[in-house]
Amino acid sequence: MTEDGNNRLIHEPYAELAAVYDEMLPDEEFYAQWLALLRAEWHSTQPASVVDLGCGTGVLAVAMAQAGWSVIGVDGSEAMLAVASERAIEERATVSLRCMDLRSFHLSSPVEVAVCTRDVLNYLLTESDLECVVRRVHDALVPGGKFFFDVLGPKRVRQLADGVWHVVTDATVLLHLTEVTEVAGECGRPIISHDITCFSKVDDGYYERFDECHLQRFYTASVLASVLLRQGFQVAAVYSDFHKHNAVLGAERTTLDSVDFDDADRMIFVWERLG
Repeated sequence: MTEDGNNRLIHEPYAELAAVYDEMLPDEEFYAQWLALLRAEWHSTQPASVVDLGCGTGVLAVAMAQAGWSVIGVDGSEAMLAVASERAIEERATVSLRCMDLRSFHLSSPVEVAVCTRDVLNYLLTESDLECVVRRVHDALVPGGKFFFDVLGPKRVRQLADGVWHVVTDATVLLHLTEVTEVAGECGRPIISHDITCFSKVDDGYYERFDECHLQRFYTASVLASVLLRQGFQVAAVYSDFHKHNAVLGAERTTLDSVDFDDADRMIFVWERLG
């Protein structure tokens, strides 16, 4: 926990937000779409072994486990994993949960699928960190294994520029301010800041406050492609907001430059580990 210039105590990302995350930011349709995409792109009648990277509160991990997949959930937040554990118990789903930094995570045995959703990769603020995680994913997959992930799209980044958002329930009020800042010498890869303030009702009608600051970085499709190609992957499928681009052929398979993501809220990719 740190103190900012306004004398606010700023908690680590998700340290406090985890307890109200699903209540304030529900997105059942999003995870249902992800599960459908996984089933469509996993060309096998047999369920896969999968690692869910940045699994958060475990919504997708539990859904995959209930679908018969063997699931490992990895996250750097103990608070988020505590919620995920409660969900798995309540849903009677078997998920192996592990608290690890994605830049150094490792598995004792390789899996067939790696999944990383809800713009987790955008929390990696340098290309070297991004490359480090992709290298770890490569090592965690069997040859021919697939890496599914989404990142912020250009449309979402435009919406986040000087954004003001709020969510209000009977017991909680969440205020969310966003700002997009270009970095000198790194055109097209801005930093997105999320300033979150939450008030939760406690006993006797009082409210308890917490503040968190989350930082993300936008990565273009071409930057992502260059990193994944260097680490031994080839692109298998590309989507904008769960709508598949069907003409990813020839040079496009290498650069993705001809794929139009401008109106994408999220860019979604499926990459395959080469032998």
